[in-house]
Amino acid sequence: MRYSADGSSWLADRKPFLGRGPVGQVEGTQPFDDPLPSAATARYVASVYWFRRPPYLRWTAAALLVITATWLDLRPEPTVRQPFAAVDLAAGVSLDDTMVEWRSVPTGFLPPLENPQGIVLRAVAAGEPLSQSMLSTERITVPEGWWSMEVQLPTGAVPGQNVQLIVLGTAPDMNPWSIPGIIIAPAPEGDPLAFEELPGLVAVPAESATVAAAAVAEARVAVILGG
Repeated sequence: MRYSADGSSWLADRKPFLGRGPVGQVEGTQPFDDPLPSAATARYVASVYWFRRPPYLRWTAAALLVITATWLDLRPEPTVRQPFAAVDLAAGVSLDDTMVEWRSVPTGFLPPLENPQGIVLRAVAAGEPLSQSMLSTERITVPEGWWSMEVQLPTGAVPGQNVQLIVLGTAPDMNPWSIPGIIIAPAPEGDPLAFEELPGLVAVPAESATVAAAAVAEARVAVILGG
């Protein structure tokens, strides 16, 4: 008989053993080293585990979810053709087909424009997308010998309206003077591609064009509207 460290017998505390154990085992007790010694116990555990039905529905739902997410991530986005400036466009230029190139862009990425035509209201760099707010179909003829330039205009300016460009002097003691002009195109409204207030297009006489352009570049011009 086996004893514990204090000399007491502990075989008597072992649980009853269901079945016959290996050779040398005391009858009616569990073996010392085998966690599942009984063949009957092993059969019972196996029958209980395999009694559960595998979760096929959950496996199928998970697989469908993965497949759907992969398809949504890899599917090609629908595209539309969008006009872009093929060359640098100066304000006042009449747009024609040679100045436009068409590119495919994702649907809804840019405001749609199917037939770009008219006068370019502001300078556009090559490769920049075109929008309807950049163009004007109301063409006002620039008087012969006059030059057009971009100028910030007051609210309410309309094509063909007379204006006065009030030029401020370069020194505080210099009196301002005025330059007559005609609005070729007002500032575009609601341009979604613009990051700041856009100028309009104004024509001025040739003899005053250089002074007016320099004053506009230095922000020394104020515009008043005429009748």
